[in-house]
Amino acid sequence: MRRHGVEDFKRPLTAAQLERTYPVLLRKAGYRTALLGKYAIGNPNFGKRELALPKEQFDYWYGFPQSIDFRQEIDGKVRHLTPVMTEKAISFLRSTPADQPFLLALHFKEPHGPFNYFDPDRPNRFQNAAIPAPATFSQADFEDEPAFLRNSLNGYKDGQWPADAKKEWLEDVRTCYHLVEGIDDAVGKVMAALRELKRDKDTIVIFTSDNGAFRGARGFSGKWIMYEESIRVPLIICDPRMPAKVQGSVCKEMALNIDLAPTMLRMVGVAVDPGMQGMDLSPIVAGQKTATRQDWFYEHTYNTDPPRLPIARSEGVRGTRWKYIR
Repeated sequence: MRRHGVEDFKRPLTAAQLERTYPVLLRKAGYRTALLGKYAIGNPNFGKRELALPKEQFDYWYGFPQSIDFRQEIDGKVRHLTPVMTEKAISFLRSTPADQPFLLALHFKEPHGPFNYFDPDRPNRFQNAAIPAPATFSQADFEDEPAFLRNSLNGYKDGQWPADAKKEWLEDVRTCYHLVEGIDDAVGKVMAALRELKRDKDTIVIFTSDNGAFRGARGFSGKWIMYEESIRVPLIICDPRMPAKVQGSVCKEMALNIDLAPTMLRMVGVAVDPGMQGMDLSPIVAGQKTATRQDWFYEHTYNTDPPRLPIARSEGVRGTRWKYIR
């Protein structure tokens, strides 16, 4: 963050920085590129719209700011955002020539709010589900945390454990499960389209997320701070070229979001920009013995504006065994 300078939701990447991003580099290498979904690097209401929503950098674009609602009106008909995105993703796949390589960046909004409109065609199987709470979801665990965290956006106003904490947590986690199931369904449809088009054997699929979430752990909600529940995210890399003995294996090495760009470029033989700070994960994916990082730096300096509760500004280092947070 301190290197690229984007420290909030207002400032976009510069035109020069965009030229060095993996979608632009892949497009220059002959890939047909698409971005569908949330693009929260810059706000089009502050500064240059063509940088905050850089549709001209892609062959196919259905990107939108973070503030978009799930309820969309398209051709006079009310639609839920996720099925619309899924249909457009499949349309992109179908319209791509069979001999042309492609990049499809599919950024689902779920399970981010607002939670004011749900897909009417998909019933909520979790509406009354009994879901076990995290082991550390208790008033005692919450009160063990520092006061400045209890009285932050991760906690509650005045730092007090609310009487209805369990009810509030259960409603939140049921909603989250419902939304995540919607992503599962959408990903399944996209994968089915790949198989139908006979492109599943030469397409690398990467599934990940932008952040974790507490969802009750330590009595907290939200994300932001450098606790494991917040910083741990899924990273699934499916490369059909890999030998059978490697497929399905679990790697314990530490991977970061900055690794994704150099990994994708290396996996398809495109030169990595020398300014990219991440490491190439493809040797790990291939099951090769290679030197990996033993520690890494974390930073989160963004804060909120009143009347919202503050976020604790933090930085830290995580190693294989220890973590230091300031």
